[in-house]
Order: sequence, then C-alpha cells, then structure tokens
Amino acid sequence: MKRLLSILMAAVMLVSLFSCSRDEDIPASVTTAADTAAPETAEPENTGTPEPALPEIDFEGGDFTLLYRGNGATYTCSDIVVEEQNGEIVNDVVYARKIATEEKMKCKVVGVENESPAAVVSKAVRSDSYSCDVMFDQMYVQITHAADGEYLDFNTIPNIDMNAVYWDSNAASDLSVGRKLYMAVSDISMRTTGDARFIYFNKYLVEQYNLPEPYQYVYEDKWTLEVFSSMVKSISEDLDGNSKLDGYDRFGLLEEGPTYFISGAGVKFTEKDDEDIPQISFMNERTVKALELIGDFLNDETHAIGYQEAADGHDTSGFAHVFNYGRSLFATDHFLFVQNGAGVSNQFTNMEHDYGVVPNPKFDETQEEYYHLIDAASCSMSVPTTNTELDRTGAVLEYMSWYSHDTLVPAYYETTIKLKRLQDEDAPKMMDIIRDSIRYEISYIAGVGIEAVLAKGVSSGDLASAYAKQEKSINKKLEKIIDKLTD
Repeated sequence: MKRLLSILMAAVMLVSLFSCSRDEDIPASVTTAADTAAPETAEPENTGTPEPALPEIDFEGGDFTLLYRGNGATYTCSDIVVEEQNGEIVNDVVYARKIATEEKMKCKVVGVENESPAAVVSKAVRSDSYSCDVMFDQMYVQITHAADGEYLDFNTIPNIDMNAVYWDSNAASDLSVGRKLYMAVSDISMRTTGDARFIYFNKYLVEQYNLPEPYQYVYEDKWTLEVFSSMVKSISEDLDGNSKLDGYDRFGLLEEGPTYFISGAGVKFTEKDDEDIPQISFMNERTVKALELIGDFLNDETHAIGYQEAADGHDTSGFAHVFNYGRSLFATDHFLFVQNGAGVSNQFTNMEHDYGVVPNPKFDETQEEYYHLIDAASCSMSVPTTNTELDRTGAVLEYMSWYSHDTLVPAYYETTIKLKRLQDEDAPKMMDIIRDSIRYEISYIAGVGIEAVLAKGVSSGDLASAYAKQEKSINKKLEKIIDKLTD
C-alpha cells in the first residue's frame, strides 16, 4: 500500500490551528479557538492526486446514506459523516468532504450511527428492504454476513478503481477470496489506520536505564526480535518494595499476546494459491523459531506483564476497560514498551515524559519488510446486496476516497499524529514505515483459531502439538468460510 504520505504543505498549513482533545477510539481531533465559519470552498488542496474521471452523476437531491458504527460502541467510525463544524480539524475536514460530495453528486449525504450496523443491514437484506447505500462495521463481524451473501463484490461495482492511491491495495489483496472482495478500506475513514499494531516506547526509561536508542536500530536495519527481547529484559523493578512484581511495579513490556509480534516477524497465517484461495501456511521452521524468540520475552514474568495482571488489585472504575488502565500505567513510566495502534495515542497526550514509536521488530536482519497486522475488530466498508444504484454508489465512494486522500489523511495523519502527538523528528519517519506495511489476515478476521494455536505454541514451546490438536477444526472452519465466500 504505497500512499502519498508526506503531504507536508497541507500539514504545515494545518498545524498552527490546533491543540489536542480526547476521543475514545480514533485519535482525538485537534481543537482550535480559530474561526469555525463555513469554508469558502469545499474543494481540497491540490497536492498532486488527480481527481478521478467519473461520469456525470445527479441524485436530483436524493439521499446517499452511510451507516456506520457509533452510538457509544467500541471501535467507532467517527470520521464518516458530521453535520456541522466544531473547530476540530478532522471533524471540519469530514464536514467539508460532505459538502463537496453533495455539490459534486447533487445529493444529500446522510450519516446514520448504530451500535451494530451489520445487524441492521442483515435484517434489511433478509426482508429485501433498503437500509443504506454503504455500511461500516468491524471486519470480524462483517465477514460472517459476507459469507451469508449479504454484501456485493466490490469488483462488480462500477466507477471504483481499487488500484488508486486512495484505496488500500493491501486490503483489496488480502481480504479477497476467490477474487471476490466484500470488505474494502479506503481513505474515507482513518479508523483502520489507527488499528495497525506497532510499538510505543518510553523515552524517559530508555535514558534512565542507559539503553540504546530504538530508532537507531531501525535506521541500521537491526530492529529484530532478539534486540527487542534484550531491551524488554533490561527492565524489572520492584517500585513499591513489597518483594513481588505486580501492576504497581516496572516492567519492560505491557503485553497482549503474541499475534502481532508473530505477524511482524513475517509469519503469514495463510497464503493464497493461484485461484486466490487462502491456504494454511504458518507451520514451518520460521514460525517455530519466531515463537521461540517471542516466547523469550512473553514468558518472562519478571520483565513482561499482561493487562489483566497489571490491573489486578487496582481500582479501574474510572476506565472503560483494563486495556485503558494498563496504558495509563505506560503513561506513568511503568513500562518501557507497549504494543498498540495510533488509535490509543490520545491516552498518552498528558504523559509527563516523552514517548516514541517504532515498527514491530523483524524476525532477523535478513527480513526485508516490516509488517503491521490490523486488529480484526477494526472497521471496513461493505455494500448491501439491496443497493441497486451501483453506478452512483461507486462514484460517491470513489470521489469521497479521493477527496479524503488530500484532506483527511493530512489532517489526521500528518498533523494530528505525526506533527502534534509525536514531537520528535524520528517518529514521523517511523509512522511512514508503519503505514506502508499494513497487513490483513482473512483467517484472523474469520476467527478460525490459528492465533490461539500460535499463542499456545509460545506458552508451551510445542507448536506441533498445539496445531495437531486443532488442525481439523481450523481447516474445517477455514474451508467453510471460503466455500461460502466463493459461492
């Protein structure tokens, strides 16, 4: 997914406008006391991305409805449609996109929030009634409904160019099955970008413990699991002096399991055959060695601690869940590393000390690329089978995706994340690496059980036995979902 990432002119124009605010799921938009009057024009800054050559589309004032995850649900898509400006730059760009689309297509862009958009669409499809033109929900939820035949193949929708820079080509490749694509990702929403897992590190602890600078390892192409493990195992401190290590103390890593480390090491759970059908591919020597390297730090309870263990005995009533609580401990210098996405960076806004970000560590120095797996709970878009206005739907999605590339991306990524949240010259370069190496895994999204086997392989040290116990179940589940998706 090679995108136009360094939209520096737009970022410089935007950065003077704001200071940080809080949002639960997507990194907070940035607030400003500046004039929030309607913009003179809704046209985006021309930064080099040609406008798509679309046919003349005229809705004659009719609605184009986007149903998206919201209303207090987790993993909300809060950047799909807004009805007014409020001084937050991301919000105001989304509003300007709405106005531009309405003018371009002579339509009314309608946003509808719901806690379970896929369920709304499913009910409508089963009764052969209209619910929306396009829907955004969590991928692990969508895939079940896609398998039930409730969504259209994006390859059959006119006026969409999946090869364009504003569509996520990695998602189009990784999420297709049998050359059919029922879930897609574009620059319309930054939700997915916020859910690619990478590594945060505490700069204060790096300095206090006289550790090497993680950035330098990346620049020298030596940021590997072995190096990461050695740094994790450099920190273990009984802060409260009670002679036991728990959530009151200091560790090298706050961990949530091996899945994202394994993917970062270049292990593919499945690989496609010539017919674009996923086949189990993780049972090999590389995976076994990667699990050994990952187990070296995950199984070390004196240097790594899980979220639940970190929360045990603490008052977490002021937090939505133990994950937020655990990350609050990172913000107060309890952990050197924590692995998560840009979507939680708002939780570190008021850290006393600085943090930095680096990619997931590679398997070894011979690994050419970095990899950053998307959370299966992240959102993508689907088009219900009850949508019969496909020419118009494709044109609107194409236009909104294009518009977002030169406006929403710089507002969210270049400014909110790179220039505002990460106050050092190295972090933006790391974010470019991360964004360019996002990976999707259909078996993980479908929940066939591979990640559980890999986790068991890490904890037990015996991947072969862990897989043998689940091999039939995994293959049966994968075969079932593939059969339904390709039918």
